[in-house]
Amino acid sequence: MTTPYAPANVRDQFLLSIDANQQGLAIELATNLTGCSNPLPSITCARFGIPLGSTYACAAREILKQDRASAATVEGAT
Repeated sequence: MTTPYAPANVRDQFLLSIDANQQGLAIELATNLTGCSNPLPSITCARFGIPLGSTYACAAREILKQDRASAATVEGAT
């Protein structure tokens, strides 16, 4: 994403995908939010264990980091 602020509908869809444990959708949306400067809701910050006032970009990077760690674990198990 080239702009520092993502559209509200994209941010909302990202939060809903996290709440609904839709991992694939959350990852897909996260790839487009890594530069988003909008602040996250405080409950989402708490869920990820990140400081209050963190941005969607921070949560997106966390989702992508978790995905990479999960993929590495699966790869290491084979």
